[in-house]
Amino acid sequence: MNGWNNVLELDGDRSVTAGSPEALRAAIRRGADLRIYTEFRHNEHVAPGAPNGEIVREVSDFEVFRYFVRDEWREVLAHEADGRLIRGSLDGLADAFAAGAEIKVGIRRLCGDLGSDMDHELLVHTGPGYYSTQRRIFCAGTQPLVRWFVR
Repeated sequence: MNGWNNVLELDGDRSVTAGSPEALRAAIRRGADLRIYTEFRHNEHVAPGAPNGEIVREVSDFEVFRYFVRDEWREVLAHEADGRLIRGSLDGLADAFAAGAEIKVGIRRLCGDLGSDMDHELLVHTGPGYYSTQRRIFCAGTQPLVRWFVR
């Protein structure tokens, strides 16, 4: 897989067979993309030609889990909620964007209003981006964020 590295592999018993959980955590903290490869036995999950079309909700065990990451992201701009610069520059972001780079946005403590003191950062892969060169404003589209609450 181009640019993708297998950083953790588990067998059906969830024992580590390659890589490490620490490598996976470190890559995710750096904003790496994640793909999970799984294997399962056809006769345990698929019933071709079943007579009814009912929806079946299933939680099942797979034979293999492989966690691949593409860990090529680099931070080019960081700022406070009020816009004060922490690291990098808007020019660095604009240059990367003009060169065709994909953009991710990290939002710190987005769910802080849920009553948890846990420090967290949500990384969102953006879609279409726009940079106004005279006003020096960058904006990008994202998919909606859904927050689920369970009681």
